Amino acid sequence: MRNMIRSYFKTAWRNIIKHKVQSAINILSLSLGITCYLLISLWLSDEQGKDNFHEQQSKLYTTYITSTADGKKEATYASPFRGNGTEVTLLLEDAKEQIPEIEHLSFYIAAYELPWGHLETFQLGEKKVKLAGSRASKDFFKMFSFPLIEGRAETALDNLYGVAISRKMAEIFLEVHGKQWEKVYVMKISTILL
Repeated sequence: MRNMIRSYFKTAWRNIIKHKVQSAINILSLSLGITCYLLISLWLSDEQGKDNFHEQQSKLYTTYITSTADGKKEATYASPFRGNGTEVTLLLEDAKEQIPEIEHLSFYIAAYELPWGHLETFQLGEKKVKLAGSRASKDFFKMFSFPLIEGRAETALDNLYGVAISRKMAEIFLEVHGKQWEKVYVMKISTILL
């Protein structure tokens, strides 16, 4: 058995030496194919693993909007909203009345979609920090089950001034490691995310 396997390896090595160019092409193609397969597998695994912890995941949908203006057609997954500085209106707000199957409707605008750039300045007293901030409407935590350290999902974003902050931001500004909530209510922070 050992001699047979040794013979196979000798024959393979001799063929590689004899046909160098063809062997190099085959080895390169095989290694490239395996590399592509592994990268695609990692990418798919990452995509399928994102946000799959939400309790109502099977009920979550996103809108895809196409619009035509000045002869140009644009399409986006961004939330359709209109803001005037003091109030934000979700343009699909009446969809709940028109489509009875819709239980909750929310918009979400990531920081990089906002016109003023990626980072925003947050200030409490003398402490100023630039962090990425996003916007969401009041039903956001009713739809998405992000784990909360403090606060209630039902009331987290009830009004325009309601703020949900991350654990990182709570530690930076409030030095909250336990339940030091006297400082928190001054800022009208309603929720801290895990």
